[in-house]
This record gives sequence, structure tokens and C-alpha cells, in this order.
Amino acid sequence: MNTLLASTVSTYNALLTTHVHTFSTTNKDAKTTLFDTQSPFDLAIANPTAYGAPDATCQNLDGVSCLWWNDFHPGTAIQNLVAEGVAGAVGGPFFDKKAAKGKAEAEAKAKAKENGKAKGGIIRRRR
Repeated sequence: MNTLLASTVSTYNALLTTHVHTFSTTNKDAKTTLFDTQSPFDLAIANPTAYGAPDATCQNLDGVSCLWWNDFHPGTAIQNLVAEGVAGAVGGPFFDKKAAKGKAEAEAKAKAKENGKAKGGIIRRRR
């Protein structure tokens, strides 16, 4: 990594940490999480063939056959690794599709039942 880029990333990370801390201090009810994306990137770069890329430096605009779309933007393999890491760090039903879907369905059924629109476990739309 060139010196200017490394310096820019370091400055950005320091500012982000400061601003998240300030935000958390002034918004006590908000939950904030800082997630370091270095590990997911390193994982893919260390073993690119496991993620469908011939090497760690190739670029392809399809975002799938290489780890990189271009010089600065990761492809889908790295994005998926970052998303999995964020989901693990944040946790909760927001990232659990099955739990979120079940919760949404239960809430919809409860609301429909409350409104007298549920029949036999099926929510019917009145016209």
C-alpha cells in the first residue's frame, strides 16, 4: 500500500473512531459498533482461489471472477465476507433472515387478528 493511501486510511479510521465515540456519548440510547474490515479482506487475499479468483490482484467488472471490481472496490466475495463479519459483530434478528421473517409474519398475523381480518391463519386483504 502506498504511503499516501495508508496515511489516508489511518486518518479516516481515527476520525471514524472519534466520531462514533462522540455520537455514542451524546446519544445514549443508540447502539454503535465499529467493525474492522481488515480481517475479511485478509482472508480473501490470502486464499483467492477459495473465493473464485485466480489470484489476489485480478480485477473484473463482473465482481465475481476476481476479488476486485477495480483498484479500490472489492468484488462480491469480499463484500460477503465483510457482511458476515458485521452480522456476527452486531448480531440479533436483524441479520437472521429466518427469525426476521418469522417475526414479521407473526406481527402481521397479530395485527390482522386484532383488526378482525384473519381467517384460518391466513391473512386476507379486503377489497
